[in-house]
Amino acid sequence: MSEFFSLLEWMAWRLPRELMAHQSIQFRKMWGALRGNAKPLMLCNIFWTIPSSFMGIYLSLYMADQGLTKIEIGTVMSAQLVAQMTGALVGGYLAERFGRLRIVNLIDTCCWPLAYLVFSSASGYLSFMAGSILVGMVMTLSPAWISLY
Repeated sequence: MSEFFSLLEWMAWRLPRELMAHQSIQFRKMWGALRGNAKPLMLCNIFWTIPSSFMGIYLSLYMADQGLTKIEIGTVMSAQLVAQMTGALVGGYLAERFGRLRIVNLIDTCCWPLAYLVFSSASGYLSFMAGSILVGMVMTLSPAWISLY
């Protein structure tokens, strides 16, 4: 019985501490390895990660409030996933062709504001579909972002 309690104590207290210590060591190594443009990119990442996380949670509720059916909401979200897959495939080619930093700047300055503008003025199925495709196309910068990072 004492073995069970020692295992339970290890899982509840020691394991999370060990994992956090390991993660902080890995983060310090990664942060020290970053050079040039990667540090500001990482610091500025929070400014688009937080709004996009909220959008991912509340967008379907907003679409339902605007009168879209469950089927329409599902197709809008599926279109976003298809656009993400397509954008990630095309993004590598564009990053090599036009430069990684240029693609990151272009996509971040065009797609995010346009998508939020479309979503804020959306009133029907097609406008939500356009906004979802724009959000999905943000994944075009993923290969460039990863290689810069």
